[in-house]
Amino acid sequence: MKKQLIEGVQLKPLVAHADERGYLMELLRCDDPIFQKFGQAYVSLNYPGVIRAWHWHEKQTDYWVVVKRRDVVGGTLTLRTRSM
Repeated sequence: MKKQLIEGVQLKPLVAHADERGYLMELLRCDDPIFQKFGQAYVSLNYPGVIRAWHWHEKQTDYWVVVKRRDVVGGTLTLRTRSM
């Protein structure tokens, strides 16, 4: 995995296993090196022109998957001084 600008951020290459029916892609497995534990899973879709506001979590681990990309997808911000 490539070194990222924000400490702790890692990218996992995804592989599509395709055939004539479409494709299957594993997003996250419990034996992935980046996996810590399960908390919740959800899907979010933003309508055109909508921006979700920043909010703060004292401690949180997220696993993000971008299903469909258009222009700016989103951002990640850290307030940890050691990551800047």
